[in-house]
Amino acid sequence: MPINNILIVDDHPIVREGLAVVLSRFMGEEVECIQCDSVERLTSMLNHDIYYDLYILDLEFPKSDIFPVLGRICRQFPDSKILIYSMHDDAWILSHIDPSMIDGFVSKGESMDILLEAIKKISEGGEAFSEAFLEARGTCISSPDDDVVITEREKQVLFYLSKGYTTQEIAEKLHISYFTAKTHRNNLAKKLHAKNAIEIVMKGKKYL
Repeated sequence: MPINNILIVDDHPIVREGLAVVLSRFMGEEVECIQCDSVERLTSMLNHDIYYDLYILDLEFPKSDIFPVLGRICRQFPDSKILIYSMHDDAWILSHIDPSMIDGFVSKGESMDILLEAIKKISEGGEAFSEAFLEARGTCISSPDDDVVITEREKQVLFYLSKGYTTQEIAEKLHISYFTAKTHRNNLAKKLHAKNAIEIVMKGKKYL
């Protein structure tokens, strides 16, 4: 299926604008590149049945979860192509992305040539998954122990992390000091074997 339009979904304007320029040159000016800066705007487009041949999606957005929207794109527009383009290439995260829902994954740490080659493969009807993604799918990833005990305050911190709040914002929401909020966040990371906020949220979902 030829690609006539592309939706670039990323909250960083430099990334969106840079990709739009590069893709216009690579794909040709007849291919329309549209920019989207939030999950909320993407959801609005879906509500209005606005279709794109290729969606290029980041994984992390402030105070928003892209995964439900990802599933909705697959259901609503099964003929569209989806390429994940994200800095989050941690093995635990990648192992929890269903490859049947997307057509490719490229890390932002990869060169632009690799991204363009991936888009070319997808436009020709193929798939384009990075080696990191494929390795993660075959890796046994450590998960939280069944006997992990999450305190009520840690659950509150986890909840706000899942909504995209920063540690400072969580401290203000819970009327506690920044140091205390950071301590709860660090405790969650240790208990859940997580290295960053997105891992804390993904591994801690069952405690919410």
